[in-house]
Amino acid sequence: MKYQCDGQLKFSLELPEGWKFSRSVRSEEGDVIYFQGEHDSDVALQIGIIAGPNTQPDARERYLSRYGSYTRVADRTLGDESNSVCLEYANGEGILSAVRDGIQYSMEWRTAGNRDLLDSSVQQMLRSFSFPDKQEVQKMIARKSNHWL
Repeated sequence: MKYQCDGQLKFSLELPEGWKFSRSVRSEEGDVIYFQGEHDSDVALQIGIIAGPNTQPDARERYLSRYGSYTRVADRTLGDESNSVCLEYANGEGILSAVRDGIQYSMEWRTAGNRDLLDSSVQQMLRSFSFPDKQEVQKMIARKSNHWL
């Protein structure tokens, strides 16, 4: 099932069978959209403006490494964005951070259930992600608004 954000920043991704939109929350760092899957699995997608050295994958990896022991997954990207860094932690949780057009998209996932099933679902969401139009992104940055969704 395709999930399309119909807010000001229009993006979409494919939700695997058994997954659904849960809720969205505004935060100081950007807006967060939650998806819930079967077997106590969930994914959070956070979108916000990024600045400075954190636009580079290595800097984001150093920042994200503070959450514990991890493995960097080299072959995962968000959609077609090569400026992505993906980490999987020893506890089975993971995060992918991608930067495109001055916007950071972070997807985090965790499960209390089947890790293989979660991994397959996350890969489908990552591959199917379609970014918003660059002009719309630039308008949002100019307004410096974090309330995009």
